[in-house]
This record gives sequence, structure tokens and C-alpha cells, in this order.
Amino acid sequence: MPAGRPHKPLFEHLAKEQQSSSTPTYDAAPNSPSRRFLLSPAALYGFIAATIALLILCWAIAYRIGYNKGYDTWTTTHADSILLPPDPLRQPDPDRTFLPARQDPPDNQDLSPTDILSPSGTLSADPRRSGFNYLELATLSRTQAQAAITYLARNNVQAIAVPIVETSRQGANNPVRYRLVSMQLAVSSAEFRTKQSEREQHEAQVKRLGTQWKNSSGGASDFSQPLWKRHP
Repeated sequence: MPAGRPHKPLFEHLAKEQQSSSTPTYDAAPNSPSRRFLLSPAALYGFIAATIALLILCWAIAYRIGYNKGYDTWTTTHADSILLPPDPLRQPDPDRTFLPARQDPPDNQDLSPTDILSPSGTLSADPRRSGFNYLELATLSRTQAQAAITYLARNNVQAIAVPIVETSRQGANNPVRYRLVSMQLAVSSAEFRTKQSEREQHEAQVKRLGTQWKNSSGGASDFSQPLWKRHP
């Protein structure tokens, strides 16, 4: 072999080529686009507005429930102390005068079944004026009628309770019932049509007081069906 650069054996070249050809080559993967969830400005604002509206609605419902519960509790404990201002249209008739009331007898004595109940006690005669129309509120027992008269008087409405006379023998054995009559507004037959507005206002007043009396004080009636009746 002539002198000079040494030559590697042929088998070494073959082995090197095989090694280089067996090494796998990887192509760079193309950049895959990342997925993004995009929301338009209009949809975003709509979502925010809906969320705010839902929160306001929940707050309003919770506030209303709490207010109603608190109001019911307050009216239950303070209903008897509420005094409404008198209405000029519902003032007592200036021409009407109550007869002097006599003191109720002691509880151990029998009371007359013809006694008329009033805010100041029992009356010996009917204070209603003949030919005038009065608003009848309900039919009650004596105890219930006295409680109703007291409650109405506290709310600036004068009322009396007139006993209902039973003519039959069977009815005579039953406890006396009383017809509760408002004395706050007396309307003559000639004025009955012209004073329709005053009559309707008075009806609404006693219905409202009756509802309060029944709900807050356990009253026997809510005065929901008052009736105008002419006194003979």
C-alpha cells in the first residue's frame, strides 16, 4: 500500500451509511391553530344585562316577602292602636243625638233582651231616625256585637247593636242575636240616590275595618256584605 492518507476499510464505510440511513427523520408538524371561544360584544352585553336583571328580580322578591311578613307581624301586635283620621264625608249626622246611656248592670244580673248596645253602654230607646237609611253590617251574638262596637269606635265609626226579636216560641228559647248597625252615615230616602258616592265610601270603610278586625283581632265578621236598610 503506497504511503499517504490511510484509507478505512470498506466495511466501516458500509456500516456508517447503514447507521445514518436507519436514523429516522421527523418533519416538523405544522402549527395547529388553537381553539378559542369568542363572544360578540352584543352577546356579552346581553348576558351581563340578563344577570343583573335576575339579581334585581331575586332581591325584589326577597324584599317583598320580608316586608309582607314584617307588616303582618306589626299589624297583628298594633292593630288596636291604629287610629285613622276622620273623613269629612263620614262625620256623624249633626242632627242626630244619642239618648243618655245607662250603666250596664253587674255581671251577676240578667240583662234585658231589648237593650240596644252602643259605645257608651246600653240604650233604652233606638237612636235611629224614622225614614232614614242606615248601613247594617252583620248579625252577631251579644259578646261579638260589643266587641265590634268597641273596635269600630276606636276607628272613629259609631255603631249600635239592635236585638232581633224572635216571635216564634222556638226562637224565644234561643240566645238573643243582635244586628250591628253603623250610625256614621244616615241617608234620607230623598237623598238616597244623590248620596251614592258617600254611601259607597262608607261601605268601603266598614269593609276595610271588618277585614282588619277579623284578621288581626279574631273578629266574628269581616262586614263584607253590608246592606242599607230604611228605619221605619
